[in-house]
Amino acid sequence: MEVGIEERPRLVPLPDPYPRIRKQPPSSNLSPDMTEKTY
Repeated sequence: MEVGIEERPRLVPLPDPYPRIRKQPPSSNLSPDMTEKTY
């Protein structure tokens, strides 16, 4: 999950993998650090 998003950050900015993470509170898997870095 982490490598996939970081592997193609320009191809997939936040079409589906991002909005889904924001809707769910998976702080354990994707800390708020990743969301702030991409945003």
